[in-house]
Amino acid sequence: MKNKILLVLALCLGFFCLICLKKNSSLKDINRLNESIKDYDFVGPFGEGLAMVGKDGKAGFVNKRGELVIPMKLDFDGGYPIYYPSSVFINGIYTKDNLGVINTKGDLIVPQEKDLSYRHFDDGLSVVYFERDDVSFFKVIKDGEVVSEGKGTFVFSSNTLLTDDNGKYISTEDLKSMGYSNFEMYPESVYFPLMDVSGDPSDRVGYILFKDGKYGVVDNHGKTIFPFIHDNNKIFYWNGFFFVAVGKNVIGELGCKFYSYWIDVYKNGEKIIGKVNLSLEKGHNFIYVHGIRGYGDKDVAETYKENIGIDMPMDLTKSFMLDSEGKIINRAPYGKNYLRFVENVDADYLWCLEDESGTPVLDMKFTIKYICDDYYCIWFNDKYMLLNEKGDTIDISYPKVFDEKFLKNGLLSFEDEKKNWFEPLYGYYDYFFKNMSNEDHILNISFYKRFMKKGKRTIYESTADSKSMKRKELNFEKDVYGLYNRDHEQVLPYKFDEIGYFSEGLIHVKYNGRWYYTNEKGEGLPAEAMME
Repeated sequence: MKNKILLVLALCLGFFCLICLKKNSSLKDINRLNESIKDYDFVGPFGEGLAMVGKDGKAGFVNKRGELVIPMKLDFDGGYPIYYPSSVFINGIYTKDNLGVINTKGDLIVPQEKDLSYRHFDDGLSVVYFERDDVSFFKVIKDGEVVSEGKGTFVFSSNTLLTDDNGKYISTEDLKSMGYSNFEMYPESVYFPLMDVSGDPSDRVGYILFKDGKYGVVDNHGKTIFPFIHDNNKIFYWNGFFFVAVGKNVIGELGCKFYSYWIDVYKNGEKIIGKVNLSLEKGHNFIYVHGIRGYGDKDVAETYKENIGIDMPMDLTKSFMLDSEGKIINRAPYGKNYLRFVENVDADYLWCLEDESGTPVLDMKFTIKYICDDYYCIWFNDKYMLLNEKGDTIDISYPKVFDEKFLKNGLLSFEDEKKNWFEPLYGYYDYFFKNMSNEDHILNISFYKRFMKKGKRTIYESTADSKSMKRKELNFEKDVYGLYNRDHEQVLPYKFDEIGYFSEGLIHVKYNGRWYYTNEKGEGLPAEAMME
């Protein structure tokens, strides 16, 4: 028994030492990295384990050990931005218009071209496109190698590229050779990505094309999923439904303008509802059609007649809720509760959350905007709030920045994220949620930097009880930045020439003309930089 106890103690001690060693090793790695980069004029954020460094007009890339793994052979003008992704590897490539495209081995896989641009996709694919002798070309890249190329413009939505059944990437030139032609309404366009009725790009499932004078839809592999029988390209999609705006094309001095009459709703290629109002509201598993109000009011009917030239059909006055199967329902299940449309008030469409028996879960009526499976953004009493299926709410009216993408990536929950939000670190927001881990996203929305100009300044800081503010007079010898966390605690004092943003757990900062990397605790920086 005694030996077993000793063994357990030894294992616990060994585990404790391992944790300490790992922690010390992390700080040791930061110190070694900072020592390796001390002579560079510029360092950028890490991407795929590599960070750009620049000096004397040239740039290369170092790894987390500070080792130069791509030589200093890239042209460097000293002014590379610190924005993501302008100076990092994404999908195995680094792209610069005046350089070309290199892979993580340092190989130049696409030379410098006129107006070289790029686009990264979530599935690890990237596309670079450019012009040569006024002709457009593109190259598809995967794992740092060119896997396809073509003439014309590549065909894409926000999250994928159009291919055929064999996986060949299709260009606009390919579409024309397949019998598709430029749009009648928009002659400069050969295709439009199919939009979800909510405008959510992640739900795009195909492309609107024009053939033999009619519009239809193909999926992401070119297969027709909605027949080419429609007179305009105002086609939308949601959860198996296709919505087609019916109206009139009017060609004038400024080009073609489309005047909508109503919407027809299709399921499995067949029209299931015709002539409904254009005002649609999307929920987690329903569509609500808001009928035109005031049909008995002659002004409404006359205005409709005057604007679009037809008598208003009776169907346009009907309001109804349609579930994902195409059935008309009175309320939509939301967890164990239900969402029910209540009334129209001053152009606002008001809803309530009720339980199975019809008793209100919340003592309020609100407008809604569907965000994702678990949340709605609601407007009530001049406040924006988040609502979940249980009836819990979070007030989000105060933050300067709120974006539904936080929710969709699981970065906010009602259990652990009830604190105030602040504008994410400058330079991070431009390429929101692309090719970064959730850990980095959380870090970037949990910290904010403040700028102080040279001279005497007064700042106010929260006291320990968080119920009052303390006034502090400071004198800055130069323009500086400081870093705070979401609890208003200062992590980096006002001493830094520049503060970047977190990528792969590290943030790059500039102190007294020299670049450093540090973590969310401010470790690895000179002692004098951290002193008040």
